[in-house]
Amino acid sequence: MKKFFVLSILLSFLQLSSFFQETYKTGHFLQAFMQAKEDDSLESYTSMTAIFGDVLCTYKKLKRLIRDDMAKCRKALRRSLEDKDQHRLMLVQLQDFYRYVTEHKECCKAICFHNKLSQKYIFAFHNSNLVKDFEQSPELFGIKKSCKYKHRAFFKKIAADLKTIDAFEDSIHGDYGVLKAHNYVYKIELIKIRNYIYHTMQYQFETRYF
Repeated sequence: MKKFFVLSILLSFLQLSSFFQETYKTGHFLQAFMQAKEDDSLESYTSMTAIFGDVLCTYKKLKRLIRDDMAKCRKALRRSLEDKDQHRLMLVQLQDFYRYVTEHKECCKAICFHNKLSQKYIFAFHNSNLVKDFEQSPELFGIKKSCKYKHRAFFKKIAADLKTIDAFEDSIHGDYGVLKAHNYVYKIELIKIRNYIYHTMQYQFETRYF
């Protein structure tokens, strides 16, 4: 009975008109959430990456978008609309989603951060020619060509990201073992990049004399 109820809610959501798809900013996030709920997999790493996997997403931004959409729903419900039932259903779903995001704050923040790292270090991860590529095209690694001490600047960026990774290592609950494992993999990759830069002659020069 419970599964049938959840399925009916999911089907109702999927039947929302294009108007709702365009009006509500959390549409694709909410779809992923409802699908995971139907699959009874809300706690799995795969589902959480589908829900929080937008590279432009952050925990604060996602919660703000949900609040904005809930406000739109409430405003619509105060009016006399033919699609009032759909707005009411959307509001219930958004409230449920908001609770889920709040309860999974650290997971959301970690996954969003991992997504950003994948983009930020796309030319650095698993790059056997990292040092050479960095020296030739530092802008591909987020460092301006005009920067006087490029190696030192890059090293500092890596150190800051490692600090964040270490914080997640402590804050992510042990129940989310797969997420903790992915966090550890990112840590190892960042350490490799940091060590490559640290052992260059240019980095030693930049930090020793300036």
